[in-house]
Order: sequence, then C-alpha cells, then structure tokens
Amino acid sequence: AGKGAADFIAPLLPHAEPDDGLLDVVVSSASGPVARVRFGAALTAGRHLQDKAVRYARGRTVEVSGEPVGVNADGELGDEVRRRRWTVEPAAWSLIRP
Repeated sequence: AGKGAADFIAPLLPHAEPDDGLLDVVVSSASGPVARVRFGAALTAGRHLQDKAVRYARGRTVEVSGEPVGVNADGELGDEVRRRRWTVEPAAWSLIRP
C-alpha cells in the first residue's frame, strides 16, 4: 500500500493500492555513487522496477533477515535486529479523510 498516502511514495510504488490488503516492497541493491544516481534517474523516469538491481514484490506478509540493522518505526529508534516481519491485517484501521 502507499499510493495516495503521500505524493512522494506513488512513483516508488506505482502498483500500490491502499485498499488491496497487500504490502508493496521495493529493494534496490544499488551501491556506490554511480549505481545510486542510476537508480535515482530510473526512479524519476518511472523505469526503476525494470532495473536488474531492483526487486519488487507484493504480499500479505514481508519478512526481512540478514546482518543486524537498527530499527526506525515512525521515528522511534529501536535495537538492532537480524529479522523483522510485517503482516497486513485487512480492515484493521478506519481512516476518515476530508
């Protein structure tokens, strides 16, 4: 989800729908200044999902594991973790917008 949530998210997640019950994940393995500039240019042009260094997936549960990394959830810093899981709970929130 994410499209419509903020204008800056829509280009990153062009297939995201806020009410489809799925998480949309984009991971770029671009490292180094040249690769990051190339990713930024592809993102700006809307072609980043075709980049060989980019993985795009959708699902109800996303789990990430690897080397320890610090957690930042809505600005709250947490301990380093090796594994993190996110799961969509359909209809868990009700939002009212003008």
